[in-house]
Amino acid sequence: LLRVCPTVCSSCWVYTVLTREPFLLHMAVPDLPGLNPADATEEHDTDEEKQHFQRVCKAFSYYRIFSLKRVARAHENFSCLPLRHQHLLEDFLPNLERLKAAIDANHQFVDRLMKSAAGMFVNSDVADALPRADFSYIEDQNGVQLRAPFPSSFDMEKVKTTIKQFFRDWSAEGAAERCQCYEPILSELKSLFPSPTLEESCQSVSVLVPGSGLGRLAYEIARLGYHCQGNEWSMFMLIASHFILNQVRGTNLYVIYPWVHNFSNNMSSGDQLRSCSIPDVDPHDLPPSADFSMTAGDFSEVYQEPGTRIVSEL
Repeated sequence: LLRVCPTVCSSCWVYTVLTREPFLLHMAVPDLPGLNPADATEEHDTDEEKQHFQRVCKAFSYYRIFSLKRVARAHENFSCLPLRHQHLLEDFLPNLERLKAAIDANHQFVDRLMKSAAGMFVNSDVADALPRADFSYIEDQNGVQLRAPFPSSFDMEKVKTTIKQFFRDWSAEGAAERCQCYEPILSELKSLFPSPTLEESCQSVSVLVPGSGLGRLAYEIARLGYHCQGNEWSMFMLIASHFILNQVRGTNLYVIYPWVHNFSNNMSSGDQLRSCSIPDVDPHDLPPSADFSMTAGDFSEVYQEPGTRIVSEL
């Protein structure tokens, strides 16, 4: 599915977005210090990436447990109040039940998202651990099972941030923010490279989007007909963008609750339970000739050589 140009940095991972069939993420051999990529062993190639990938998947899988613990803590704090104070907050406990239902809805979405990552890699066994549901252990390079630590607060914050990012990038409610962030870029692009027909000039313009997150800006650029490649470092974002761009067809298929984790700075309890439907557009609504791909890795490393590029070949 992909042809990697000789000038590309060999330490990056690449996937291409297909308009008709799900894409596969091509993982290149890392260019390790002091070693030629061709000489890298299986241990050097995959062990570190596998453990990191499993750690990210584990964080996603613990979303419901982690979130419900926060609700349980709120319930415990409420129980510590004097009864006369509890009676002043008649809707508090019913609202906690509504929060649990919203968390369950998010969990179902996150579960779909995580399971879709099983097809991300075509030349690596990094995703082999995905079919199992138990992420309480990890395997070292020798296949020995090691007890995995509980996901860190940092990783769980990343999971919550990823859910919130769907609100901005792929919901109708996030259109105003996207307009402020993305429209100036799209307008400038069309101004610099206008094209009465896509075949005349857009196809000759290649656009790179560093820090592409869930891929909405890169998607909008590709939808205009330009060659576009996104670059993202976070595996959380890569798994999520893989899901939305390649596994989802249609509009308003999922309802999520991005703010259910916010227990402060709410004008009312209803603010915490605000929902949104995603996606607001069909991610597969791209020109038939669209050339849309993404690279995974540090931008400063992936593109450090002049002329670095990755060309997709469908």
